Amino acid sequence: MGPLGAHHFHQRRSGRAISTLLVTSSAFFIGKATSFIRTNSYPSGPVVVPDGVDPDIASNWVSLIESEQAFISLIGTIGDVLWPWIPLLVWIFCLYESYLIFNDRYKDPIHPFKLKYHSILSRISTPSDKHSERTISKNMKDRVESLRANADSWLTARTASLFGTLGKQGDAILQKAGIGEGRRTESGSKAAFRLLLALLLLFVVWLPVDPSSNFMFAKTLQVSNLVTFLSIYLIMSLSLNLSTGYTGLLNFGVIFFVSIGAIGVGVLTAPSDVAGYGWPIIPALIFSMLVAAISGWLLAYPTARLRGDYFAVITISLGEVVRILLSGEPLLKTGTTQGAIGVQRYPQPLEVWWFCGRGEQLDENGVELSPFECKNNEAIDSIARTIGETLSFGQPAPYYLLLAIIGLICVMIVWRALSMLYSSPWGRILRSIREDEDVAQHHGHDVMTHKAAALAVSAAIAAFAGALFAWYLGSLQPSFMQPSRTTFLVWAAFVIGGAGNNRGMLIGAMIITLNEFVINRLVAAQSSASQPLHELAVAIDTVFAWLVTEPMQAALLMIAIMALAYLFRRKAMAESAGWIASVFLLMVWLLHQRSIDEVFRTDIQVNLAYVKVLIIGLIIVTSLKYNEKGLLPEVPYRPERSDGGDSQ
Repeated sequence: MGPLGAHHFHQRRSGRAISTLLVTSSAFFIGKATSFIRTNSYPSGPVVVPDGVDPDIASNWVSLIESEQAFISLIGTIGDVLWPWIPLLVWIFCLYESYLIFNDRYKDPIHPFKLKYHSILSRISTPSDKHSERTISKNMKDRVESLRANADSWLTARTASLFGTLGKQGDAILQKAGIGEGRRTESGSKAAFRLLLALLLLFVVWLPVDPSSNFMFAKTLQVSNLVTFLSIYLIMSLSLNLSTGYTGLLNFGVIFFVSIGAIGVGVLTAPSDVAGYGWPIIPALIFSMLVAAISGWLLAYPTARLRGDYFAVITISLGEVVRILLSGEPLLKTGTTQGAIGVQRYPQPLEVWWFCGRGEQLDENGVELSPFECKNNEAIDSIARTIGETLSFGQPAPYYLLLAIIGLICVMIVWRALSMLYSSPWGRILRSIREDEDVAQHHGHDVMTHKAAALAVSAAIAAFAGALFAWYLGSLQPSFMQPSRTTFLVWAAFVIGGAGNNRGMLIGAMIITLNEFVINRLVAAQSSASQPLHELAVAIDTVFAWLVTEPMQAALLMIAIMALAYLFRRKAMAESAGWIASVFLLMVWLLHQRSIDEVFRTDIQVNLAYVKVLIIGLIIVTSLKYNEKGLLPEVPYRPERSDGGDSQ
């Protein structure tokens, strides 16, 4: 038991015992792993070249295989040395220690070697006076120190002057914009919100459309899609802000409550002839929101003792359960195809009125026309056709325009309701629970009940967003619940915008939405030279090809940026550049031309779907590193006094 550190455990020297145990166990596992690698990898012996192979290729292939054989043999040799020789040496050393312990003469045998090591290290790092005097004269040493001090003071003064000037100019600009008091004040937060919103709206105006289609129709369709998508994710973010930003519950289950609203509305409103229930839309929406609220309330009690990560695991797993059920549960299927999965053929709100008008439109056989048939019938006078003629669309206005208006109305309702809630006494109770549950409990608040109520309201709001999501998609497949498309994006908007601030949720959701739509445009431009942003897509592919084929150059560039950042006292930027450089250096070691040729059969072209996720990830990391409270942090709430003044 000596190599396992038993004698040290008996003598209550747990540190040395654990070290001995780790050395022995590490030698065992590394030895077994290397033995497994050697046994199950390339066989030893001469390499036989297959017949009919080009001589140059055969030579390179033989060289590669022999190099791998040598490397694997080296790994196996290292394993043979580690096991059993390392445990054997440890066992002999433990016998010597046991002998000392048995004779009451135990002294740490390693201690003299440690002292010797530190002595040598100190001599190397700090030369003695005699050695330093032999290598450099005293006067020269003083001159070097003087030059170093002067250079450091000059650089510090110049950088301080530069960044001080930039800081003053930035402060002046912020003062003119009304943000001089800081984003954590009400006036500063509103001014920053207006500035960010204006910049993002300009981005929406700039976003190009397909030049081959009617510009007015294409731009209206694009903006309608964008506004609807934004409304959905903004309502999801507001729901998350209530449960996490204000109450402090680490809720990763937003998509679970969203799915209740989406699937509930879809199944309940689908016609009975396609396995639905034929409910009207408004009752189905209210019922789905009630089911989500009850689910949130009931979820709070079994998980009452769970905090932080454990509660997050429970909530995110519920969404995955629903996603799997949507793939195979017959009760969650609607549609005309027997084997189809998902929810289909449910009605859209006001779609019939939008395309068919107020009256019932019948064909020559007396069968009611569908909205699609009404849209293509020029004889039918509808609101969609009227708007299309007024704005010169050349066709009826798209349904997404109406859905965008519905989405904006839903956002205003949720926004107003939450603003009233946060300014109420209950909102202050939720903040107190978030800050310190024990103090809130001490002041007489039932923490569990308030948490359950907050989660219930948050779940109902998420279900509201889910219904809008179902109408936007037109049909529900399990893929709509993928965490990378829902939970990740909602949390990204929450982190980027700023927890505890509804205005921050809007800014974060707009950034997520614009990233989605810009990347979608780049995907179209990547394969067609006639599409706008084609030059940008080509430039992205060029940069990506350079990063893949020349990672060493990219690493050197990052190292240069790191050096400049250190020179100008920007340690955070230097740290980021250093980590990026380490990634590229790792690519130099791991990537080989063979692996590049295997992945990219023709040209090296980036998959923009991954770029979309990468951009969001970089924004999140940058926000957490440089602006951890988000673009618009929470503004402390100060209720008005009865005499009209603010409370202190």
